[in-house]
Amino acid sequence: MNHIGRLFQAFLAPAILLSATALLILSINVRLMGIVSRLRQFVHAKYD
Repeated sequence: MNHIGRLFQAFLAPAILLSATALLILSINVRLMGIVSRLRQFVHAKYD
C-alpha cells in the first residue's frame, strides 16, 4: 500500500508544479496584455 502512495506522489508532484507554473505564466500574460492595451490607448490618445 505504501508503494502505491509513493508512486501517486511521484506522479502528482510534477503535475502540481506544472499547473502552478502554467497559472503563473497565464497571470503574467494577462498582466502584459493589460499593459499593452493601456499603451495602445495612450498612443491613440496622443496621436488623435
